[in-house]
Amino acid sequence: MKRFALILFAAAFGGFIGVHASILHTSFFPVCGEDCFYDRFINLIMWICGGAAFFAIATWITTQKMFPSPGRIIIGGICLSLLLLAPTFAIYIHDLRKDHELLSEIAPVRPNPYYFHMAIATRPVGPIKQWERCLIGSINCESEPRDAEFLCKNGVLSIKEADWPAFTLIPEENFPGAPPLQTIKLCSSTARKDVP
Repeated sequence: MKRFALILFAAAFGGFIGVHASILHTSFFPVCGEDCFYDRFINLIMWICGGAAFFAIATWITTQKMFPSPGRIIIGGICLSLLLLAPTFAIYIHDLRKDHELLSEIAPVRPNPYYFHMAIATRPVGPIKQWERCLIGSINCESEPRDAEFLCKNGVLSIKEADWPAFTLIPEENFPGAPPLQTIKLCSSTARKDVP
């Protein structure tokens, strides 16, 4: 009788762990109305039934010869929970990484101590798309033609002076504490006024 009660308890606990496994598994499912709700619901039922069956069968097998002590029951429950949750953790981490890579691709660049002046392209410039934000870094006024380093989504690019007017400065998005550039004509005497 005690063994049967333990198997029932294990099945209920397995279903509870299955609910959490389902939540992890469906964290990145799209939200698209009835169809997606149905997918989530089916997934939940499968994880609950799978968890309950997994715990019940494991308990039935391990209690055939002797009834375990409370300590062994707790350790066994923890081990079975980890076994059930491990695949969903792996799926969750994989989907999280995929989402992070996607967001990184569409996220604008952020100012830093090396690139602290924000500008936006008003027309395409090489690999830079129209309305893409870039950060202005070091400016080379000694070379011919003059150029400046721009940090954009594609990385650090060397932009020639002829293309500087294609950018508009956005001083309110500069690195905190950085004095704004006065003009996009970066090599003019007034461009970097007040810049240390």
